Amino acid sequence: MLGLNEQLESKECLVMDFILPNYRLSKEEYKELWDNCIFVLDTNVLFNLYRYSPKLRERFIEILDKISNRIWIPHQVALEYYNNKSMIINTEINKYKIILDIVSNCSKDIKNDIIKRDLSRKYTATSEITSELIKKIDDSFDIINKDLKDIIDKYPQKEDFAHIDQTISKLFTEKVGKPYSIEVLEQLSEEASRRYKLELPPGYEDEKEKKGIKKYGDLILWFQIIDMAKEKKKPVILICEDLKGDWWWAPSGMTVGPRHELVQEFALKTEMLFYMYSLDQFMSYANEYINTKVEKEIIEEAKEYRVEEEIRKMDTGIPPNVFNGIQDAKLMLELGSDGPAGAGMTAGLALEAYLKHLCVINDIICDDKSTIRELAQTLLTEGVIDNVEFAKLAYLATIRNKCAHSKDISKYEVESIIGYVKKMIS
Repeated sequence: MLGLNEQLESKECLVMDFILPNYRLSKEEYKELWDNCIFVLDTNVLFNLYRYSPKLRERFIEILDKISNRIWIPHQVALEYYNNKSMIINTEINKYKIILDIVSNCSKDIKNDIIKRDLSRKYTATSEITSELIKKIDDSFDIINKDLKDIIDKYPQKEDFAHIDQTISKLFTEKVGKPYSIEVLEQLSEEASRRYKLELPPGYEDEKEKKGIKKYGDLILWFQIIDMAKEKKKPVILICEDLKGDWWWAPSGMTVGPRHELVQEFALKTEMLFYMYSLDQFMSYANEYINTKVEKEIIEEAKEYRVEEEIRKMDTGIPPNVFNGIQDAKLMLELGSDGPAGAGMTAGLALEAYLKHLCVINDIICDDKSTIRELAQTLLTEGVIDNVEFAKLAYLATIRNKCAHSKDISKYEVESIIGYVKKMIS
């Protein structure tokens, strides 16, 4: 992503100056923005504090401390944070277990391969070699596992993540917006419907991935930022790690800055300036405008993290809620939270999302409220899947429905949904 300074020199921005005068800021306006703005964080930025390396996290928190009297989050961000932080923490902690499992499975795979190839039978020419080899494998992996556990012990554990949560709570005490009433949310949902049909940012990319009021989360967040700016008569810089195209302007596939519709709407409704940065951009300009001293390698680390996320999403083409849903379901099953039925419901939603994705990429129109079985029938009718695949999906649909109406669900049944989706997206 290019910052405004680079954009000021770009030919594309000079054209934007005539067509969309609110999009391009003068150097004086740019300085005014940084001198007077409220810094707003989106939910992904808060969640990434749990995911970043310790050094990157520390530097970012140092900056937030420095501008603590100018930071703010919408109520929607706080709501999403508290609804999902436990899952984020458990997912991060579970990664340590996954690493240990990978190492452990390496040892098992080598030994199993030796056995399968009939190389360890007693009284054969290779039996002494394989016997000695297996002993060395066991000894080596015992050392590796011990060293790995020592390394993992240096990384954040539950108590460390609790400290991150306390830090976030302390930073944003009395700096959280007010919630919308039910009446306002009802009105907003009607407006969101009209905006999403026209693909007016932000939020329309969530329409196919989320249900109920959750699909309007980004728009609620956006309107709450606008309301705050109007009330305080302050410009806004949004630090945003939501990488979707309904936030960022990306001509020719290169992300340049915020969608021009957002900049225009903000200016029209508040008569104030607005701009948006990813974390690495924000850190880079913070060094210049608020005299922070973030090392170049830390900024590069934040950039690499963002770029890898962008590449991962572009490479797969699979909606993030499919990946996240299966990861969450697997974790819920391992932790035993909500029982197998809760994990089954989550896995079922991920399967629905995957089948809708299949419809989209095959130009098939489907109802957003379609069930797994209905989606499978549509895909069968259109020739995307065969009768065998349909039978599998019908079976998984039965398990999904069972999860919704009964707690008498086996772990094996839920694993069958998780396994199917993992196989499809791998």
